[in-house]
Amino acid sequence: MAGGQTAGDHTPAEYHRGEMRVADQRSMYTRFNGLVHWGCTFIAALVAFLVLWLCAHIAFLASAFVAVVIIAVGVWMNRNTGHNAGY
Repeated sequence: MAGGQTAGDHTPAEYHRGEMRVADQRSMYTRFNGLVHWGCTFIAALVAFLVLWLCAHIAFLASAFVAVVIIAVGVWMNRNTGHNAGY
């Protein structure tokens, strides 16, 4: 941090409970949930693709098809959650 301060240099008196606006909290919570949702979806697709292609010796295109299906299911499950707002 600037001025030689680190995250541990703050005193408890500098914390003010309830200072963050509710709209900011809601935005941060929604964005975090969206990132977790999409991150898990793409990690699951990548792991399935690599396991099928490299370990099970299934053809590249068949493994890619399975990964696309996993992503499609993730998109379908995300259609009404509001996690895609602002992306």
